[in-house]
Amino acid sequence: IQPEDVPKFLKGQMSSRMETIHPGKLLHVGGLWMLPCVRFGDAMPGGKQNEERSIKQSIEILQAAATQASQPQMAQPGLISEVQTSLATCFYHIGDSYQAQKHLKAAITSKPSDDTEMRILQLMSGLGSYCESEWLPLLEKYASGGGSDIVLQIWSSPKCQQIVMERCGGFQNMLQDKLSRTLLRSSVVSSDICASLRENTFRKVASFLSQQNTSNINQLIDEITTLAIQSAITGWIHTEDSDPHTDFVEAASKQSNTDCQITKVIITITECITSPLEGQLQDALLALPSEYQKNENIILLSNYFHFNQESEIRNHEDNVSTDTGIDDSLLEDFYNKNPYPVWQSVATVGLQRFQTCRDYLIKYLPKTLSASIPRSKQTEKILIAGCGSGHQIALALEQYRDSHVVGLDLSKVNLCYASKRLKSLKYPTERYELLHGDITNITRTDSYNVIECCGVLHHCKDPEKALQSLANSLCMGGVLFLGVYAMHSTEPIRSVIDYIHSKYKLHSGSYLSLNEVRAIRSDILSLPQSSKIRQALLNQQSFYSTPAFRDMLFHPRAAYYSISDLQALVQKVKSLQLLAFQFDTTKADISNRLSYSNVCPSDENMTDWNTWKKLEGKTAPQTLPWHHIILKRVS
Repeated sequence: IQPEDVPKFLKGQMSSRMETIHPGKLLHVGGLWMLPCVRFGDAMPGGKQNEERSIKQSIEILQAAATQASQPQMAQPGLISEVQTSLATCFYHIGDSYQAQKHLKAAITSKPSDDTEMRILQLMSGLGSYCESEWLPLLEKYASGGGSDIVLQIWSSPKCQQIVMERCGGFQNMLQDKLSRTLLRSSVVSSDICASLRENTFRKVASFLSQQNTSNINQLIDEITTLAIQSAITGWIHTEDSDPHTDFVEAASKQSNTDCQITKVIITITECITSPLEGQLQDALLALPSEYQKNENIILLSNYFHFNQESEIRNHEDNVSTDTGIDDSLLEDFYNKNPYPVWQSVATVGLQRFQTCRDYLIKYLPKTLSASIPRSKQTEKILIAGCGSGHQIALALEQYRDSHVVGLDLSKVNLCYASKRLKSLKYPTERYELLHGDITNITRTDSYNVIECCGVLHHCKDPEKALQSLANSLCMGGVLFLGVYAMHSTEPIRSVIDYIHSKYKLHSGSYLSLNEVRAIRSDILSLPQSSKIRQALLNQQSFYSTPAFRDMLFHPRAAYYSISDLQALVQKVKSLQLLAFQFDTTKADISNRLSYSNVCPSDENMTDWNTWKKLEGKTAPQTLPWHHIILKRVS
């Protein structure tokens, strides 16, 4: 599309020439190699043409669109915002964050449609460090429901938290802010914020217990329940001032024999801030008066009961079928003690929806590859191999509407947690099944159209056997989404693991108690700010959650793969063929495919192992902790 064609396009005269395609596919248009990103204008030039000239011409096209969209005769609801979002996305992809932020602000203030708001949110997640106060109304709109996960990504930016804190007048006041409470109930935050919130909350509760002033009782319950949920999300990991404030302890002890129900509610929930929900505390929460049992925040808090409780497992194990005996008691024991990950919902804003996963592959892959993927004669069957606590099951149910999803895991505790979460989110039980078994020895005769196995194979004691088992479970032409740890990009974390294991005389598989986790984190936080160990961990979300902390640093078994290692593993399973490399973000996808096309412009399929090996460590792959590939069963 040339600049002079923009008016025709905006009037709809060129719509037949446009199609929505995946951002990873190169398209040759008007002598340029372009990467269309979902919508008109989201383009990153590259390929054979002079790069500087290509970039300038692409931006010229977008700026012409912005000019045309502002003309009275072109006026359409949300059109200016739509074009400004496309322009912001283009600048973002070429690394000009200043211009991207400038046009993003214009998009936000130009009355975007709901659809454009979703695109803006996705772009915000990549520009979190540039957060401005103008973003907050949009964050508030999508902070709960389908956009929550994207909002949480933006919220994780220190700049965003700083802006929210300034609006509140300090971290200690964030519990009085609706947006802050919503986000705190769904995400992990830094130790400093938690320490400030805890100290202020304990003083408030102590004051209430001393004065019995019930004028703001509902607000107080909302605040302390939010903080208790935040503690539960993190697995009660924070060390600073982890014991309740002295004033609260003294005030609570004076009320130990009270008959006042509200006082009992306040004391019980406040104790949940610093103590895991088990034993007597769990019983006390369940014994709250019925009117409080219906409080949505207390219901949310109750979802974080320690899941090793036998009663909790018994309540859900009838929903779990058994495939075969477990051949890896080491991993089974680890995840039975440490259910992972802790989750509440699935983001639906910006989520591409398809009838089946095959429809997604047809859109994502070049036609030369996607044409050979057979259509299922019945409902498409998807296996989530190593489903953990069920988040990937929920994601598949949201994304592929005409599919039956089976979740397989070796931890019954994980599967019971999955059952509880999927039921609470009201997914129809006929659309999914939970299966207790081992991916290295799948005995069911079911044949799956799609298998997802991400973050699992690198923990298996026999990865080749596991991969062969997965291949055998695919129907002919079925596809396997495989994700394993990448060698290059995990070097900083591997250095941290070596440091911690050496200093504390630990070994892989050492299971740390909550107090041991807190002690090690406290030692790490006491390191100088210039320490590479400290810097590597403070940038990891896993540092702020007990289950994730254990999984990241104290997993009993983990392997790391270079692209050569991954190629060797895949080629041992003769029935599998490489279809594609995938990348976690649109920006990484575009960067890697541009690099590949520059090295090997004639390979439209981008499936040459040797080319990817040449790029390893030189382009975006080294910044991502995973290798994601798509494989197809061919024999």
